Amino acid sequence: VSTQSTGDKTGTLTENELVFRKCSIEGVKYWTNDGYLAEEDTSNTTEISSNQHVKDFLIAMSLCHSVFTTENQGVLNYEASSPDEKALVEAAAMFGIKFMASSRNSRKVRVESHLDRYEFLHILPFDNTRKRMSI
Repeated sequence: VSTQSTGDKTGTLTENELVFRKCSIEGVKYWTNDGYLAEEDTSNTTEISSNQHVKDFLIAMSLCHSVFTTENQGVLNYEASSPDEKALVEAAAMFGIKFMASSRNSRKVRVESHLDRYEFLHILPFDNTRKRMSI
């Protein structure tokens, strides 16, 4: 089964180590709370599987990047030249949407308990005019 999703990321590098802390999805502000997303004004955590907008947002984070994976003794590691891209991919993985592998034409992402393959239709690389990358 192949599904399609689009997304982009923008960011300015301010430090060498970045951590995902907050986001806004469909006008709702979220923050990280012990490895979960919680609505900013409450401490209620969001179940990814019950909120399609949050799920789509995290899938886009796990697809639109130039991160690559390495494996060491059965542990999947993320490597990136861009700390902001690595932080976004690690955050999506922490919330249950895990980037697993990339090939020339597709990416594999574990969404909850199943592995999905996303085929690239087109890649628009990051450039200074657009200030974003899109897949």
